[in-house]
Amino acid sequence: MPTFSPRAAYPWVVIIVGCLALADAAAATRWYPLDPRWAMLCGLTIIGAVATLRMRAAPVSFSISDTFTFTTLLLLGPAPATITASLEAFAISCLISRDQRRVTRVLFNITAVGLAMWTAGAVLVRFEGSGGAGSLVIAPGRLAIATGAAVGTYFLVNTWIVALAVALERAQPVFLTWRTHFLKLGLAYAAGAYTALLLALFAPVTGVTAFLLLAPMPLVLYASGRMWLGRVNDRVAHLDTMNRQYRATIEALAHAIDAKDQVTHGHIRRVQMASLELARALGCKDQGQLHAIEAASLLHDLGKLAIPEHILNKPGRLTETEYATMKEHARIGAEILAGVEFPYPVVPIVRHHHENWDGTGYPDGLCGDSIPLGARILAVVDCFDALTSHRPYRRALSSSDALAILHERRGNMYDPAIVDLFTTIAGSIESGASAPSRSTSIADALPAAAPVSTASLPAHAHAIVQLGDDDRFGAVASPVLAVACRASAAAAGVVFAYVEARDALAPVAALGLDADTLTSLHMRVGERLSGWVAASRRPQREADARLDLLTDDTHLHAAVSLPIVSGDALTAVVTLYGTQPGCFSATMIDTVEVLVSTLALARRPQTSARPAARVKRPA
Repeated sequence: MPTFSPRAAYPWVVIIVGCLALADAAAATRWYPLDPRWAMLCGLTIIGAVATLRMRAAPVSFSISDTFTFTTLLLLGPAPATITASLEAFAISCLISRDQRRVTRVLFNITAVGLAMWTAGAVLVRFEGSGGAGSLVIAPGRLAIATGAAVGTYFLVNTWIVALAVALERAQPVFLTWRTHFLKLGLAYAAGAYTALLLALFAPVTGVTAFLLLAPMPLVLYASGRMWLGRVNDRVAHLDTMNRQYRATIEALAHAIDAKDQVTHGHIRRVQMASLELARALGCKDQGQLHAIEAASLLHDLGKLAIPEHILNKPGRLTETEYATMKEHARIGAEILAGVEFPYPVVPIVRHHHENWDGTGYPDGLCGDSIPLGARILAVVDCFDALTSHRPYRRALSSSDALAILHERRGNMYDPAIVDLFTTIAGSIESGASAPSRSTSIADALPAAAPVSTASLPAHAHAIVQLGDDDRFGAVASPVLAVACRASAAAAGVVFAYVEARDALAPVAALGLDADTLTSLHMRVGERLSGWVAASRRPQREADARLDLLTDDTHLHAAVSLPIVSGDALTAVVTLYGTQPGCFSATMIDTVEVLVSTLALARRPQTSARPAARVKRPA
């Protein structure tokens, strides 16, 4: 014997009761005099239902059809309004995609709306005192109260009927469903009721002709709203594009950091996840602050791109001079990021994540609550992850030993409250680190990317050239170039170091197609494409790769060349190549410019004083 299912039975209960309400309304219309306004209101209702405005970036829509159904209720009475509202629901159901247009769903939508309007009509009649058509010519104050009661009833009945259906479908609490998805619609119902009230008040006084002039007013408002919403959608789309750009830049820079600092590979990922979890545990609900912590966790070691590798990965204690150099990474990272206009405060967290609670940290000696909250969180998490990770000069410590060290530094290096809270949730954070699905990192919203390494490039397509004193610069340039090529989908790329003694460019890192050819591209400043960029200090965003290669026997046909300048001194030139003209978008180039700007801090600037007459455009 089949079991009773409220989920399956509920729609049919609504359909049956709604059909009874529609039948009553249809029978009642026999006593109503034929009114041409009803036909016009039905037509406008259907037009309004079809012409629904929707926001692209949010589940929000606007419709003017309710204005006409409420106007029908106030001018013509409950029965015509019930039928008109059902026609509106039928028109909307016809717009549903065919695979979702089930008979039960269409009948439910039509009868639910009809039942809600029938109930609203009963409330209106009770307040007004008569159910006859055209009997609503009463005092404006009384009509406003009656309209508010009727529309409020319609809103509650209509939304609760649908909310209960959704709650049964998803096995959710019905009130939570209604509050989450339907409560916010009340303002739209109120706006429609107000417009309908104005039409109902003026129509009996000014006559049918004036009503015909007033009735299209909501359509005019719709047209204005559509133009406004179009601008809003364009703005939202632009902001969405910018947000993706920020995310892509952050992700690419994070790969560059990991590629340079191989000793702590994966460190920034673990720090990001733990920092976000600790911030939420502290009660941080501000989305801007959480986004800042999320980004800064990935970028806090960005300045290490400018630290020599023999210091960065030294298997022993640093000398005072080396430690002073290492401390510069916080300031350098902040200076690099200062050129990126983040919509949330990332730079202060990156700059101050090595400040101490007692004021003995660096780079600015901040203390106590003057240290940004994100930096205080990051300092604790960063230390814990470093202690529990292997280093060339020691093995990883156990979690208990690492927590003991944090408690020793509590109150002098780290915020006591943050240390105490971190201690209580460290176990759950560590277990979460082994479950990537729990991570809420920016990378989760982006396509998966392979680790930056020459192994991920095509065979025969990588080569790194290091020139004497530029060994360190070549080691930094290689991962940055790899990430830049990935971010821009370039087929090849080369980093030229400026050699002051020869007033020339020499390749220090190259990869991709024709890499062997790129490693041989030594040129004087002012010659070819890259030499012209070095001489003019101006980027070339749309160029022909053959201006550098000086041959037609190549698969490379597009080029972007960017000068790297530190102050007034030329440091290097980065040139990327593509296989198709116009393959580099403005967004890609903007990302690459941020990436390669790190090279300005990775090499001692080379200066020269060249007369402008020496600058020649490549032939």
